[in-house]
Amino acid sequence: MLIYSIPVVTGQQLKGSLPVDIVGAGLNLDDGATFEFISNKFDSQAFNTLYETLLNALYSVAQIPSIAVGRTDVSNVSTEAVKMLYQLAMMKAGQNEQYMREGIEQRFEKIRRLLEYRGVTFSDEEFESLGLVFQYALPSNEKEVIENLKMLREMGAISLETMIEKNPYVSDVANEMMRLKNNM
Repeated sequence: MLIYSIPVVTGQQLKGSLPVDIVGAGLNLDDGATFEFISNKFDSQAFNTLYETLLNALYSVAQIPSIAVGRTDVSNVSTEAVKMLYQLAMMKAGQNEQYMREGIEQRFEKIRRLLEYRGVTFSDEEFESLGLVFQYALPSNEKEVIENLKMLREMGAISLETMIEKNPYVSDVANEMMRLKNNM
């Protein structure tokens, strides 16, 4: 398999043997001269090396640990181990969150000003109560999370509502609280 080639001429080119007004192209080579295309041989091993290098570079840029894409065989990975694997990605996400938060807060200010033109006003207290929550989709061991929540609840260290908020299986906390009250 050839990627690209370079034309190589050895010997001396003969001058003036073809008319300049001829259509097309031709080669004039000296006796014993050669013309060939030289290229690197690109076999499957070279392709695999290039592919692995590119893939590792992409993982580095995306800050994805190799365990996340099944490139490393690790069983029974705890939540803390996963957090350590994603430490660099979490730091980058924190930086992005800071920039996004600043931009969104600026937009809130502009929206507040535009609403004032329409007669809709907010007190400073109401406006300051407006907040942003960024949640990172970090892989976790859900069984371990639930066991920890259960233990904290039994110790009286967290409320039922906090336990439901942190539960990985509940997406609507208010609806779940209402269901629990109806079952009591």
